[in-house]
Amino acid sequence: MGEYRKTAVPIIDQILARGKRVLIVGGTGLYLRALTEGLCDAPPADLKVRERLWNECQGMGTSVLHHRLLGVDSVAASRIHPNDARRIIRALEVYAVTGRPISNWWREATAALWQGRVTVIGITRDRDELYRRINERLLHMVYEAGVINEVRELLRLALSRTARQVHGLADIERYLRGEVSLKDTIATWQQRVRNYARRQLIWFRKTTGIQWIEIPQDERSWETNERILDLLRRVHVERSAIGAQQFA
Repeated sequence: MGEYRKTAVPIIDQILARGKRVLIVGGTGLYLRALTEGLCDAPPADLKVRERLWNECQGMGTSVLHHRLLGVDSVAASRIHPNDARRIIRALEVYAVTGRPISNWWREATAALWQGRVTVIGITRDRDELYRRINERLLHMVYEAGVINEVRELLRLALSRTARQVHGLADIERYLRGEVSLKDTIATWQQRVRNYARRQLIWFRKTTGIQWIEIPQDERSWETNERILDLLRRVHVERSAIGAQQFA
């Protein structure tokens, strides 16, 4: 996230300096936060330390590592769920590498950017329709886009732990080993992606300031685009009016 912010911010500032508006599309909520909110400038990952911690987590359990974190950084431990292995390991990794609690790095987070100038638009659908589209997309990936062969080629490489967390990779790997049928592989993968979509929706719903646009099932893409543009125009007019009042 830090590298993303370092790369994106100068480009965005250059566009704004030319009097243009910037449209940022896609990515998870963490990418949005990296641009608009404070960002912890903790050191990059130490893969050896991280691998050791992951092995300990698998051998002893997440709760043991969370208890260890409590001993070196009670602030971080209070903010990280005892079952959130990834964040617990990151906090312990930072402490092992720097000797400083990650909560100290949090307090030194970089400042928020473009406050009051960012419009966040969330696009959503009826839950059943969203799940139907997820199911169809994965079927397309399996039967038309060649994802099985793609995974087969990937597994010949030395993949990192992060790369192995890509949705569907572990499920397809089990299929390629002959442990499950293709039908069951697809069903499991679809369920995982639906669960992920649900968690993402919950996460974004808790994020304040998002202006949501619900897409009806029969709405065409150009109609959705027009609604988004209308919303952006209204926001621009409102901000211009507020700015004029401030300088009146």
